[in-house]
Amino acid sequence: MNFQQKVGHFLEEMEYLGISKFSAAPLLYRYLWRLGIQEPPPYFSTFKRNFIIQNLGFLSLSIIVLCLMTMFFKLEFVLSITFVLPLLVFSSVFVFFNCVACQQQCKPLHLPNWEQYLTERHKLHRVR
Repeated sequence: MNFQQKVGHFLEEMEYLGISKFSAAPLLYRYLWRLGIQEPPPYFSTFKRNFIIQNLGFLSLSIIVLCLMTMFFKLEFVLSITFVLPLLVFSSVFVFFNCVACQQQCKPLHLPNWEQYLTERHKLHRVR
């Protein structure tokens, strides 16, 4: 089973359990998958890994917005740099709480790690 099939099955399982597909696979992860990066969904990652990936994604988007603001609104570069520190703090706090919520959501699901998902061992665990 390839990566895309596993992700598709995971999203179907989450929908069956009543979990939104946007919660199970946020847009950042969907964009990574379209780029060919095979990053497992956040429910299968550790807190630290989720924090790093989501923070990098949020900061990348924020930097793009700052660059566009600098270009279109003719802001001075120094002024846009002063936005970076508060943006870094805000994004870290936002992503921290997002990762905590993700960890709390995935605990009751008792999911195995991504490599074992949909293998015979996972199926036996689900039957019990």
